[in-house]
Amino acid sequence: MSESVRIDRLIRSCRRSVALQVERDATLVVRVPYGFREAEILRIVEQRRQWILTQQESARTKMKKNPPRTFEEGGFFPFLGEEYTLRFIKDLKPTVVFEKGFFIRDNLRSRAKSVLEDWCRWQARLLLEERSAYFARQAGLKYEKVRITGARTRWGSCSSRGTLSYTWRLVLAPVEALDYVAAHEVAHLAVKNHSSFFWKKVSELYPDYLKWKRWLDENGSLLHF
Repeated sequence: MSESVRIDRLIRSCRRSVALQVERDATLVVRVPYGFREAEILRIVEQRRQWILTQQESARTKMKKNPPRTFEEGGFFPFLGEEYTLRFIKDLKPTVVFEKGFFIRDNLRSRAKSVLEDWCRWQARLLLEERSAYFARQAGLKYEKVRITGARTRWGSCSSRGTLSYTWRLVLAPVEALDYVAAHEVAHLAVKNHSSFFWKKVSELYPDYLKWKRWLDENGSLLHF
């Protein structure tokens, strides 16, 4: 019996074609135009069965290489592509201090995970607001605002109104990868699709984009805890 393929998310929109995407958590997302019949969706998924299963197996293998982190004394936590030691300090006035390592107030030990996430969200806003502004100036474009999300499988997006959204998890990656995503979303202010014209725009803003796009494709499963 052949292995079944399950559609985890079906998204209908004004798009003209069908797109299949296997996310970093191995879920299958199918995007279709409004009015597209279910039977036709299932037929296309079945046609791409082997590709889908191969991509899902690859995603699961990557996730296995990223075991859950323990938020204990001496553990490690990533920031901008490097791993830093966790330490707990009594009577520390700030919640978190980052100085060649993470120092967390001792009475917050049980909440270390959420404390670090809050700190990363703050850092993500600072960095991504600055980098978005930089690339927008380079391109001569304007955006509405920057929004920081908790998305697990989507690095960023650009709304029709010009809001640039990014997951805070980008600050776990090397800064070059963060820059690529910022350039990518700024480019969407000018080109809403992923045509060759769009990728030319990304290349103009960030010539080394392909290296860091590939890095995220290969290592995105590591940016979770």
